[in-house]
Amino acid sequence: MLLKDILKDAATLLKLNNVLNLLELGGSGQDEQAQKDLELLTVCVNLIINEIASEYVPLKTIEEVLVANSKIPYTNLKKPALNIKSIKDSSGQNRYFKVYPSYIYTDSQGACHIEYTYLPAKLKDLDEASEYQNTKVTSRIIAYGAAREYCLIMSMYEEAQSWDIRFKESLASACRKNNVLSIPKRLWR
Repeated sequence: MLLKDILKDAATLLKLNNVLNLLELGGSGQDEQAQKDLELLTVCVNLIINEIASEYVPLKTIEEVLVANSKIPYTNLKKPALNIKSIKDSSGQNRYFKVYPSYIYTDSQGACHIEYTYLPAKLKDLDEASEYQNTKVTSRIIAYGAAREYCLIMSMYEEAQSWDIRFKESLASACRKNNVLSIPKRLWR
């Protein structure tokens, strides 16, 4: 799902026709208010994607890093780390680690694999894809959250509350595990 698709959904929900027209024209328009609304909606989308990543559906990655002096600086990681899940050495054994403000201490040496959750990069370009592209988090769910944030910023608190309810309910249903109920076979005697 592209940023443009999420913005179209959010603008449709909020009935911002000037933003929809601006998006249909490919981002070139003379309406200054539409441009400001588009920028504000983009900020709202990025806020919601960060909220989803930090509280509801974390984005996980495993990365190979080199450990020097039992420390892994956060700057050595490709993505901004949110929560360190595990560190495994080259043989696959779990290693002890402790998180500090500027680095991660571990008893491993050399190459190791670090599993962590991260915050996604901010979307700026209209044709940029969200990191939730192949997950249960749809563009509609992100648009509900962006509509909530937009209404809060514009001091429309009642509308923000209704969008908040829709956002949380749709996110909860998307995150719910689909358990298949099975009834055991009956014994015929």
